[in-house]
Amino acid sequence: MPTVTHLPALRRAALPALLALSVALPLACSGGQGPTLTPPSLPETSPLPTTSGPAGTPTIAPRSPTPGAAPWPDGWDLAFCPLFEEVVIAQELARDVGRAYDEDDRDDATALAHELGTTVERAREQLALLPDWTDAAGFEEQLVVLLEQDERLVTYWLRHLEEDREPALGRARDIAAALRETYVPAVQSELVELADRGVVCPGQELTLETP
Repeated sequence: MPTVTHLPALRRAALPALLALSVALPLACSGGQGPTLTPPSLPETSPLPTTSGPAGTPTIAPRSPTPGAAPWPDGWDLAFCPLFEEVVIAQELARDVGRAYDEDDRDDATALAHELGTTVERAREQLALLPDWTDAAGFEEQLVVLLEQDERLVTYWLRHLEEDREPALGRARDIAAALRETYVPAVQSELVELADRGVVCPGQELTLETP
């Protein structure tokens, strides 16, 4: 019986010869030099530092510890800095009211006293937004007292400047002295404690003016 060769087998046998011919033709046309294929290079990597473990087994060196988290609650510092800015402005205004009055500029002193009252209100609003933090409890207590004294200073200055009540001038002077000698230093002491715990406000030192 005659042997029948299947056509697919013949195609597979002729395939290498066809491939060789397809490569040889371009080489002959280009002078015998074809393109050189360069395998892609692998990215360079730096080996991790290792230490020798038991029996010379390499082990990965320990990484540096992650810095600890801030000691205050989330968002405390973001609420503190706007509050501190208002408190700084308030104490500057408390000082400037007396200076303007001493320079015989009653209109300026009156305007500054009104501005001080507005600033105290803003500071109280910011204080209400401050999250609870045990380490800042002393600061908050002293600040509440300071703002009360600032408000009293406004009251007596305006009584004298707008109502010509002479005794109010003496009371305003007394409150300014108390702020300078007692209330501002008490808050400043708490600010030093907060700074020691890592509290910072960009571009500002945690210090207050005294009237």
